[in-house]
Amino acid sequence: MTLDVDLVRRTVAGPAIPYGPEAVCVNLGRRYRFQPGWARLVRPVRLLRDHDEAQRLGELLTLAETPDAMHVLARVRRGRAGDRALALAGEGRLWFSAGVELTATVPDPLNQGVRLVLGGDLVEITLTDRPAFDWR
Repeated sequence: MTLDVDLVRRTVAGPAIPYGPEAVCVNLGRRYRFQPGWARLVRPVRLLRDHDEAQRLGELLTLAETPDAMHVLARVRRGRAGDRALALAGEGRLWFSAGVELTATVPDPLNQGVRLVLGGDLVEITLTDRPAFDWR
């Protein structure tokens, strides 16, 4: 799967977090599953490269949830780093990953050993070749 890249508008769109019983990610040894409605936006959400604050590429424009995923649309700034990120995303070599601060989790009733995310802050969206969820 590749992200939708618009070189003229300098935007990237696609899923950032899948939803559903099989959509489990591992972060720092813990397993999580997200459900629709979990995200709170408390400040402008940055678009980064590889979750690195020093590599800011742009900002989140919109967020939409479907039963299957959280989808985002982000604008990429002009410059060498932004141009490269747009090219790699268009080639299917970068995917979205979300940087979150979790505020509410419970044991997942569908997956033993997994925490179901009920609430959290969406801090940043990242373009990376190592996303938390495998989009390939």
